Amino acid sequence: MTVESTTQALCDLSLRFGEGDEESMAVGSGSEGADSSIQEQYNMDLTLAEAETIALSILKQVMEEKVTPSNVDIAKVAWAYHMYTLSEVEAAIARL
Repeated sequence: MTVESTTQALCDLSLRFGEGDEESMAVGSGSEGADSSIQEQYNMDLTLAEAETIALSILKQVMEEKVTPSNVDIAKVAWAYHMYTLSEVEAAIARL
């Protein structure tokens, strides 16, 4: 499955989660711990860099492997879709 297809599927899933009363949710085998961490750390004033760091730290907690640029992809959807370059992923991981 391509990164773009995965991102689209995740966005579709996220939109369905957004229909409820919850402000943020995680999915998957580590979802309970991840959701708890998201609820504790999330606030409306987060910068993009802070949100990236929180997301990567939660991913680090639930992944069996070490978080590296070779096994993590990051994309953002703002005004346009942007797939992070290897150096951008490395920089985000370095903030952990």
